[in-house]
Amino acid sequence: MIRALHVEQFRGYPEFSLSGLQRVNLLVGSNNSGKTSLLEAIELLLAHGDARNVWAALARRGERVWEDEDRGGSIELDLCRLFHGYDLQIGRNFTIRATDDQSEQFLRADLVAASLEDLNQRELAFQAEMPFGGTGLRLSWKGGKADEEITTVPLTERGGLALDWIRRRMLRREEQRPAVSFVTTSSLSAEEVVALLGRYVLNPEEGLLLSALRIIEKDIERIAPIPTMGPAHGSFGLAGGRGGVVIKMKNLQNRLPIGTMGDGIWRLLSLALALIRATNGVLLVDEIDTGLHYTVMEDMWRLVHGTAKRLNIQIFATTHSSDCWKALAAVCREPAISADTTIQHVEKAAKKSKSFTGKEILIAAERGFEVR
Repeated sequence: MIRALHVEQFRGYPEFSLSGLQRVNLLVGSNNSGKTSLLEAIELLLAHGDARNVWAALARRGERVWEDEDRGGSIELDLCRLFHGYDLQIGRNFTIRATDDQSEQFLRADLVAASLEDLNQRELAFQAEMPFGGTGLRLSWKGGKADEEITTVPLTERGGLALDWIRRRMLRREEQRPAVSFVTTSSLSAEEVVALLGRYVLNPEEGLLLSALRIIEKDIERIAPIPTMGPAHGSFGLAGGRGGVVIKMKNLQNRLPIGTMGDGIWRLLSLALALIRATNGVLLVDEIDTGLHYTVMEDMWRLVHGTAKRLNIQIFATTHSSDCWKALAAVCREPAISADTTIQHVEKAAKKSKSFTGKEILIAAERGFEVR
């Protein structure tokens, strides 16, 4: 379990630290204070320098190089957004370090000079389509007694990160990494939900999914994925929608599409599926309260904490909502939850967060103090 996190020269942070971390950690702070960046830092660190996670962090935010009309539709992502100051000069780097109960792990990303001789044959063939710019992104990860892992990915002539180059430079690694599940403000996509449901329905995990949905609608009896229309159906398929999942309600003969039930049901289903996917690992949730009414947030926190403890998961979530942190404070009246919980107040101008224990969170709520 991560107990402390330190980043340098990453995104908007010249330097920042989180400390006193427990099983459930809620990050609060103003808009653009860097809460999501800290979730991304944890994701990149636990990926052991896998460049696919760098791609994912940039793609989620739509951080692409926009002059793509001369690339035949090939997409490049704007790597400079990960470096403090948004500078891609050779020699720039960022670092992410975490300590847990037994050891420390460390990720360093460096911009290094590279030449055509550094590319493999598959990359050289691709170079004519996506010209090489002479710069590489070197990702170095070290943790515990493991050997250092180093991956270098070439950048385009515009300093972009191209997905095809990431695929060509992927290494097969045999070591076990912790499971990491990232839930955005948009929740999981319909494709992700259908795929995960296919694994968990008719298994013991189905009980957790139903418990999550019943926080809002107690009459839900069953949930199931259904075959969906393929790409030939265009906008009638899954893309951007909430198709592919049906529920059975008590006293109703016909099944209902889950999209009928509103945003809160979809959010809770996404959280429950992401929790199961993060077993023995870490769950990262951006704006955990999205789509949820204040009346269900205490039950949401109990579900999240109880599942995290049972499945050995550490939670990092963000919020702007007063209702969300006060609901967490309310469940901190239960000693088992209080001992497992922190709120981390994040300010971009500071060098470290202000950490509140479960007991302090409860006192702040009872006395009308503001922790955000």
